[in-house]
Amino acid sequence: MNKAAQRFEKTPGQDAASIKPVGKGTLEHTESGTPFIKRENGEAFQLHDATAFLWKECDGNKSIKEITRKVYNRLGRPEKLEKMEHEIIKSVKQLRNAGFAEFRSGPNEGM
Repeated sequence: MNKAAQRFEKTPGQDAASIKPVGKGTLEHTESGTPFIKRENGEAFQLHDATAFLWKECDGNKSIKEITRKVYNRLGRPEKLEKMEHEIIKSVKQLRNAGFAEFRSGPNEGM
């Protein structure tokens, strides 16, 4: 884990503009349309639609701040943007901890 990722773990908001999560696995849908992520080993995990949208935005090109803005605009929630950023950070960390995302802080830097 590089220095930016270490700082992000301690004070997530400070590096939300530089950390760029990238999703791992493959997003698929059941016949009924329910989204799930499939790992290379075949394991599959069902997602909520909002989490699937978030995972798709984790393309390694957008920062946490950019993803937050996109999710905020899509959901049209009355929450404050800062509160939503906190929730996005928490969700992306959960994806990472489950092995479905990793953090990058530069163009091609894995964490």
